[in-house]
Amino acid sequence: MKVELKDKLIEPDILTIQELFSDRFDVPVYQRPYSWQDSEIKTLLHDIQESYENSVKSQENDKNTYLYVGNILLHNKKRGLYNIIDGQQRITTFALLLLAIYARLHELEVDVQDYQEIQQALWKDNRCVIELASVDKKIVDNLFKEGLNNPKQLKQFIERTYKPSTQFDENVKNNFLIAYEFVVKKYADKEDESREIINLAKYILNKVYLIVLISKYDAYKTFSIFEAINSKGKKLEEIDLIKTQIFSQLEEKDYSRYLEKWGELIIQTDDKLYEYFKIYLRANIKYYKGNISCKKFQQIGDGLRTFFNKDRLGEAYKACIDDMLKTIEQFKALFDFDVFKKIVVNNKVEFYYTLFLKLQYEHPRALFYRCFCACKDNKLSEEDLNKILIETIKFCISFLTISANPSKSAIDVFFSIFKTIYPTSTINSEAIIYEIQQKMKGADIDNDSLKEKLKRMDVYDKNTMLGVAVASIFEEKYNGTQKISWHAACAKLSTYGSKLSLNHRLVQTPDMYDVNLKYYQLGNKLKLKDGHDFPEDIVQDGMEYESFKSQILHRAGNLELKGKDRNAAERNISNIAFCSYSALEKRNDKVCNFFVEKILMIENASNYTPKESIIENSKTLTGNFNFSMRNLDLTKVKVKHVTIVNKTVETKKLIDILISIVSYVYTTDKNKLLQMAKNEWVPDKHKTKILSTKKDVLRRAYEFKKDEIYLEINLSAKSIWTISGHILDEFEIEREKVSIYIPNA
Repeated sequence: MKVELKDKLIEPDILTIQELFSDRFDVPVYQRPYSWQDSEIKTLLHDIQESYENSVKSQENDKNTYLYVGNILLHNKKRGLYNIIDGQQRITTFALLLLAIYARLHELEVDVQDYQEIQQALWKDNRCVIELASVDKKIVDNLFKEGLNNPKQLKQFIERTYKPSTQFDENVKNNFLIAYEFVVKKYADKEDESREIINLAKYILNKVYLIVLISKYDAYKTFSIFEAINSKGKKLEEIDLIKTQIFSQLEEKDYSRYLEKWGELIIQTDDKLYEYFKIYLRANIKYYKGNISCKKFQQIGDGLRTFFNKDRLGEAYKACIDDMLKTIEQFKALFDFDVFKKIVVNNKVEFYYTLFLKLQYEHPRALFYRCFCACKDNKLSEEDLNKILIETIKFCISFLTISANPSKSAIDVFFSIFKTIYPTSTINSEAIIYEIQQKMKGADIDNDSLKEKLKRMDVYDKNTMLGVAVASIFEEKYNGTQKISWHAACAKLSTYGSKLSLNHRLVQTPDMYDVNLKYYQLGNKLKLKDGHDFPEDIVQDGMEYESFKSQILHRAGNLELKGKDRNAAERNISNIAFCSYSALEKRNDKVCNFFVEKILMIENASNYTPKESIIENSKTLTGNFNFSMRNLDLTKVKVKHVTIVNKTVETKKLIDILISIVSYVYTTDKNKLLQMAKNEWVPDKHKTKILSTKKDVLRRAYEFKKDEIYLEINLSAKSIWTISGHILDEFEIEREKVSIYIPNA
């Protein structure tokens, strides 16, 4: 008998699954899609099975045989359906479980009268008990429609015919199959399988309980109840807390419209809305270096109001949602190559961008998104966009992948880039390239160091996609035309894994009797033959074979791309023309030199000089700064090192900057420095003597050479910067070639 849900504003009911499923439910579009995976449904099935078996053993039909599976929160009934505010994962999973039981009973050709309760629970007037509205709507609709019309073939339909298009489709499909296999495996060997399954179904319908709260308050009040319930238990995800914060500032008349827009964002982002918020806020408001918590989101309110020129926070939130919908394609382009190609049509850029997607660099996403938006609004030329994309991706490959710097070290450069963007809302490609160049210099990364590191890298096991990129572009350069086919290289990079695979020229596991090769694997050790030419400092007889492969066989020069079938056919077959270490080393030099010189060359930032106003107005300085910036105040700043014409010196105190520069010029032109000391040098517009041959004429002297050169070090932070610049000018050292690096506070 149908149980009527209460008419009070809010009152809890303890309902069985059958009582709950006497009504129909709607998952609003603004809710997240179905996300339960193997672990969640298997835990639920285990609990059901354990409770059911205890019930059977007790042979008692009392309250001790029930199973309680949690709370759900519903919103006031509309269109004949209750909105599920909390609990959609469990309700959907129970529907899938009952559907699996229903399909299995049809396969066993059980009399329909024996499981009418299941059918009545799952469908009302041929309509499914639950309606989803997000990216998972289609598969659930199709699954339950097929289950109603052709239940006997439902497993074959979902297993063989239906092809999921999203992760959430996979969740629905996999969990149905898990539920189906659970039913089959538990009872397939029973004498009366169908009766056992029906008894399990009756237990689920009549002995599994939930506490159901039905709210007839407005949407905002219901959200508050939802947050209050969850705050005492499992912590809500940040995106749910952010949603609650946003809607707490909206007027009630805006709820319905902006809930629909919120749901559209979930669908359009394929449930990556939290990722979108992180990227959007970094691109436009503040470059947070970590995740965006709800607390941080609340603190950013003033920035949103300023950005959208709104007096009320609620209006700024609405403008933010509207703008995110407006620029959704620019966000999608960060993850989808086909969407990216609608923005950029350039074969060379497409190659770099494919590599960016394959290597999944996170830090540039906010910059790329901002650039895509600016290009769409005609505020950034295609030429500058392409330049920014290429140079930034080069930086990531060089700094993160080849030089193996920690990911957090790359954040500084993007933090500095956005400091140049936020104040003026303009994107200057030269400013971006300048920051990249300074970061590379500060880390002592140049062409030579990149070549040496790349030549020794394992680009088969440890950096596979880099190895694929190197092979694809090198092979296109040396395909007989001596001209890079960016389109062909991009195609190879894109089809790796599906059509192409990496092949070893010196094979990984040669036959021990192969006369061409002077090595083989014995157990897990390397065995070398007479006449081998492997370097003794790297390769030793009896070393771990995995180490040998990583250090020698997995180098870029030993890899090439081949069709999967051909690679399989030629595996472990040696090539007499390429069977020695010297051949590998020669090709490795050629491959790596080409990749660094032609693909990773970092461009100079022409004559770009950062605007002093941006630097001086910044409350926190981080990143690289060269001495072309005048009047930089280093008060309360910690400098990690100073780089002088490609030579980097660690610093513990600010005065070490000046000491390092004077030490450098002492080695390049000692006589000139000594003459300046004899003249008791005073920089322009200063009254303080900085250099002298007499220690006692200085307030606090640093001794370079006793009785010859002393340096004044009792200086303010700002004076240290300006005086260092004057010394560079005196010795005709380009200010752009000397920089300091300031790490995050």
